[in-house]
Amino acid sequence: MAMHKERSRRTGVAVHLCDPHRPRQRSSNKNTTGLVRQYLPRGGDLSANNQEQPDTIPSKLSARPRQGLGVRSPTAAERKLLINSLQLNTLIH
Repeated sequence: MAMHKERSRRTGVAVHLCDPHRPRQRSSNKNTTGLVRQYLPRGGDLSANNQEQPDTIPSKLSARPRQGLGVRSPTAAERKLLINSLQLNTLIH
């Protein structure tokens, strides 16, 4: 998120960073942690896994449809935003 201001400017999507020590602002983080726990249960032995399994988790989670995105996956929603942004930039220039 180091470049969140630039990404917001280019896509027109506001980025909200949570305030420290405000757990109510991070409900999405808690939900994501729960989803990750489906693949990596708490207390499990991570040394038994190679790096390949943890590397696949983000792509699996990004492919899951989300109700808040109109039952689209985050990957599909981001792709649509980027395509729209590119089309808008083409029209402007």
